Amino acid sequence: MSATPTLGGSGGGRTSQGPAIVTDRLPNSPPVLQRRLQKLPVFVGKSFRRRVPEDTFSDEEDGGTRDLRLSLRWANQTVVSNRHSWVKFDERSQELSLL
Repeated sequence: MSATPTLGGSGGGRTSQGPAIVTDRLPNSPPVLQRRLQKLPVFVGKSFRRRVPEDTFSDEEDGGTRDLRLSLRWANQTVVSNRHSWVKFDERSQELSLL
């Protein structure tokens, strides 16, 4: 990101606001859900693995699903811990596993 300090205001360069940072970047927009994940049957006693499909998300600045950092969260928005859970999410491979 490039930033150039500039003085704002008018009247011979005097300002009461002080220096301002001006950037050439657009504001970061959030990723957009392109396709909801399908509901899939999961059976007790059977392991399950599924990679998040490549066309699930898109982001104006960063690109598609593979270019984004994903995380798995519970309904209350806390991140699922891979250490103490029956459900695990590998952020690198974007793969969901159920034990």
